[in-house]
Amino acid sequence: MKQTRYMNFRIKIFIILLGFCLILSIGFLIIKGTNKDILFLENRDISFLKANISGIVSKTMESIKQEYCPLSLFFVGDMMFDRGVEHYSKQNENIYYPLEKVSNLLRTADITFGNLEGPIVAYPKSFSSKSLKFAFSTTTLKTLTSAGFDVLSVANNHTLNMGNFGLGHTRSFLKSSGIFPAGDPITCSQEFVAEKNDVIFFAVNKTFTFNCSDQDVIDSLNFVRQEFPNKFLIASIHWGIEYKPENSFAQQELAHKLVDEGADLIIGHHPHVVQNIEEYKGKLIFYSLGNFVFDQHFSEETQTGLVVKLCLGKTQNIFQLFVVKINLGQPKWIVNKNREIFLEELAEKSSQILKKEIKNGIIVR
Repeated sequence: MKQTRYMNFRIKIFIILLGFCLILSIGFLIIKGTNKDILFLENRDISFLKANISGIVSKTMESIKQEYCPLSLFFVGDMMFDRGVEHYSKQNENIYYPLEKVSNLLRTADITFGNLEGPIVAYPKSFSSKSLKFAFSTTTLKTLTSAGFDVLSVANNHTLNMGNFGLGHTRSFLKSSGIFPAGDPITCSQEFVAEKNDVIFFAVNKTFTFNCSDQDVIDSLNFVRQEFPNKFLIASIHWGIEYKPENSFAQQELAHKLVDEGADLIIGHHPHVVQNIEEYKGKLIFYSLGNFVFDQHFSEETQTGLVVKLCLGKTQNIFQLFVVKINLGQPKWIVNKNREIFLEELAEKSSQILKKEIKNGIIVR
């Protein structure tokens, strides 16, 4: 009799433990798989987030969205759809090939932004596989819209590769597809700012020495700040030295002045590698996100890109850091140990005040 009671007690304990484990598993799946507000977090990311945002432990996922992420944005680096990328797309007979492995996540944001490194034209010129000039087919529009892109910078050194008519066609094609083109490859005028959901995108090209002085850029951004005093202002700058892993003094000097004039966030591109992150006066400067879609297979650095998700909250902003590995022109998310190694290396060359947060993949400001 006693043995029977003991066995029943053990069975009850086992059932209770099993139920507890099941509840934990379901909770983990909700956080890991279906949450589109703080998406793609690993265990250590969730722990770090809860430890750094007061009261988040007791909140539901829906309340987290309403309070901490009412508006979400993704930022990616350089995208080039010619040369090798076009070759791989044709080889796979799939126009969606370049963004196929990342589009599901990118589409979850309210705004997705990137740098379009070339013109989109109806009859693109066939450049050689080693050409430094690019031209993209109009099928690229379907590739971009399928991944949820909303705003694209055309302020770079390649959007004029098919002349002024190519740039004009690019702007027209993007607008007709519901994508806002931001900036201009030559002028730094405030005329070409893009606005979506009360977020302002001010994009300039600083790779040419003859078009925009630093003062031109500063004056234009100051004008934009005064025109939109209460809106979140993002400065997208095409600048820096190619393949250099850290920013130049010229980049830093301009970045600080832009923050002084009212920029809330600076997103950089052009070096084709990920550069350091800096905090200045409480604002973040991502000097270069590196490549996102490209065919530069000659180094590990040119095949690795940083992607930033920003949750614009009511009282604070959350920046989540993602990493992609480009294989045959196609980016794929890097997770687990490889992501940790990359973020540790990025933290070491970035502002020391950001070191812990970068390593954990989440910056709260």
